[in-house]
Amino acid sequence: YKATKNNYKMLDNDDTLVVDLVFVDDNAVKIVKRFSFTRGSYLINIEFLIQNKSAAFWSANLFAQLKRDGQTPAIEQGNSMGLKPYVGGAMFSSEAPYHKLKFTDLEETAFKEKVTGGYIAMVQHYFVSAWVPSTESTYTYQARKVSGKDQYLMGFTGPLISIPVGGSAQASLSLYAGPKD
Repeated sequence: YKATKNNYKMLDNDDTLVVDLVFVDDNAVKIVKRFSFTRGSYLINIEFLIQNKSAAFWSANLFAQLKRDGQTPAIEQGNSMGLKPYVGGAMFSSEAPYHKLKFTDLEETAFKEKVTGGYIAMVQHYFVSAWVPSTESTYTYQARKVSGKDQYLMGFTGPLISIPVGGSAQASLSLYAGPKD
């Protein structure tokens, strides 16, 4: 992706900043990754605008991932005077709107589930980061510990996006990065 100062603009109300990152591969497939930031909001909207100007059929899956280590900062370790807050993953599952993905559980068994809409998040004492795809499609959510490392990956893969020669498509998702409340 390539960003230049011509790739961003403030909208008329000056409360929204739009940043376009543009990628064109050797086969003339153009992908614009558009970030929309809104003043006072922790939600970042992301759109992929894809044009297939190549001479061949093109396909890909929407994919997003969060990564962090399993260390618990001192402020989150709790003490005898306070509660120990949850640090780990969370997602919308078919069983519950808030399903914990504990790091200790992921050390033994990776997690995988298909869900329509939903979200997947990394939760800390005060903050959360969460990928929130479109509610209209089914996604494969996954979480696992990286073998031999103190790293955890949580993310999703969306349905196949197929674009014929000369066609176009778009996909969107949001990233929330802010306070838990």
